[in-house]
Formats: sequence, C-alpha cells, structure tokens
Amino acid sequence: MKTMRNRVLLGLGLAVMLCPAGPAEAAGRLAVSVTVNDVGPSQCSFTAFVSAASPGPIGGKAPGTAYTTGACGLAVDVPAGLYDVKAVYTPAWDQPEKWSKGIKVADGAQQNVTLAFETGNMNFTFGCTPCRAEVQKAGGGAALSSQCGSGNRQLSTGTWDVRFQLGAELEVWKRGIEITKGRTRAVKPF
Repeated sequence: MKTMRNRVLLGLGLAVMLCPAGPAEAAGRLAVSVTVNDVGPSQCSFTAFVSAASPGPIGGKAPGTAYTTGACGLAVDVPAGLYDVKAVYTPAWDQPEKWSKGIKVADGAQQNVTLAFETGNMNFTFGCTPCRAEVQKAGGGAALSSQCGSGNRQLSTGTWDVRFQLGAELEVWKRGIEITKGRTRAVKPF
C-alpha cells in the first residue's frame, strides 16, 4: 500500500514538473509624473485602471477596474495592456485630478505619462472668535474649510466662491474670485 502511494505521489510530482504552467503574462512598467505651472516633477498620487477600451481583462481585472495605485515618480510593474490613469495633485488644497486614457504598456517596456496642472494661491486674512472660511468652486462642488487666521492655500486655477462665517451671526460671501496660474490672490471678508 505504501509503495503504491509513493508511486502515485511520484507520478503526480513528475506530471506537475513536466506540464507547462501556461504562458506567462507579458509585463511592462508604468511611470506617472506631473508638472505644475510648467515646472516639475511634483508630488502626486495615481491610480491605473484597466482601460474601459481594453478588449478584455488584464491581470484578472475587468476593463474599467482599478489595477494599481502609486506615487508619482516611481514606476510600477503592470501586465502589458491598455490603461487609463488618474493622477491627483496632492499638495493643492482642492486635490485636483487629471486623466490620461488609452495608455499602452508594451511587454518589456516602460510607458511614461506626464500630466500638467495649473494652480495659484488664495491668501486669507481674517480673525474673530469663532470664525471659518469655506471655499468652493463657483457653480458647486465640495467646500474646503479653513479656520481663523491667515495663510496661503494652493488651489487649481478657476473661479472660486468664499463664505466667511464671522462669529455666530455674521456671514460674508466673496464670489467670483479668480485664481490664475502662479499668482496669489488676497481674500478678506471686508
């Protein structure tokens, strides 16, 4: 009985060693970087998605699904295929994002993706107790909140609205504040 079991185990072991494991998935590298106001590289994070235009799954992930995440400037290993990349410029207060779609990563090659962001600064000066400023892209979106005091906040270029809450009952709106590339815009409630 013991001899028979050993022969079966030996036969299975040889079968596993002699049977090919199947073709290895082709692999490449993906590197993402960003420039800000035509200067770079800068800090950011990214997510690589299997492209919605991909003819099939990549690495077991269906088209449209996130495959991997990473920090800009560091290449990541990915299976060869078609990817959509979303980069987030993390130092900006509003953390803007940009997409690059249909990035083809070839077997044995590194594909580099560079995305450009434009930012300016909003400089707050206000004080009272209690107080707060809420900043929001004109036309809607999530509000970003700041406490009393002064300071610079880096934001995406565009038009912003600011709501100052000064004390329990005084609310002051500043609407249509233009943030332009590389410039600082001072904003005060009065």
